[in-house]
Amino acid sequence: MNKRSVEISVGFFVLIGMLCVAYRTVKLGKMEILGAITIASRPVSPRLSGPEAGATVDMAGVEIGQVESIELDMQAYTALVTMKIRQEVV
Repeated sequence: MNKRSVEISVGFFVLIGMLCVAYRTVKLGKMEILGAITIASRPVSPRLSGPEAGATVDMAGVEIGQVESIELDMQAYTALVTMKIRQEVV
């Protein structure tokens, strides 16, 4: 093999390695780039304690999304919870 083909092969494997690292970073960080819908909801109870931004949202013990933010609605005195839910669940 000549020098140019070796360099192209090494560059290809480096690119594949970088793509694998990027994929694992997204998966380990539990981020969703595609396939999620953002939903804003108000809890039934006016008192909300426990969940915080970044917490997981479970249904029947299966993780279906993540809490994006929790804000206080001063007019209704309730919490407004914004969640990112996987699209196939909605």
